[in-house]
Amino acid sequence: MFALGIRTATSVFVQNAKSTLVGRADPTRAVYGLRMIQSGAQAKKPATTDAEFPTDFLGTPKNHDELTAKRPMSPSIFGATDWMPHYKFPVAAIASITSRVTGVMLSFGVAGIGATALVGDVGAVVATIKSYPMLLPPTKFIISYPFVYHMFAGFRHLYWDYTCKALDLKSLDMTTYALLGSSFAVSGALAFTTLPPV
Repeated sequence: MFALGIRTATSVFVQNAKSTLVGRADPTRAVYGLRMIQSGAQAKKPATTDAEFPTDFLGTPKNHDELTAKRPMSPSIFGATDWMPHYKFPVAAIASITSRVTGVMLSFGVAGIGATALVGDVGAVVATIKSYPMLLPPTKFIISYPFVYHMFAGFRHLYWDYTCKALDLKSLDMTTYALLGSSFAVSGALAFTTLPPV
């Protein structure tokens, strides 16, 4: 009896897996085979019509497919017709995303400097940027901000890892605002700082 129920459930599962390639699988039929195992009832060959396999015991509504088609995609961060976010990002999530983006920027920056050194002269590129005084502060800020932010975020994460402190929401928000503000301030200071020639 038990083996017959297992065989029925397995064959129904295989049939549903095959029918998935063609159409929508019917999980009710697989549940029918499993219920036979639990009840110990005499196994019958599964029929293919919904009338012979009602889904009332599952609580599935009759218009299940219609309701599924109306269900929104999740997570739906942005709408289909506009770019207004549906969810409010926590400031810690923005800081985490910024940390990852600055890490990618640093990787591309190092790769770009390496590629320039392979095919050209890095000193010539620096001299060209220095020849345009208006471009110097923004260029220095663009270069320094990813480094400063990523470094400060790494220090904060090391503090979390070794002390397990400041992980509550209030402290998290406070340290995130401090991280964003201090990174911006230090990068701005570096953008307008010129080291004396060596």
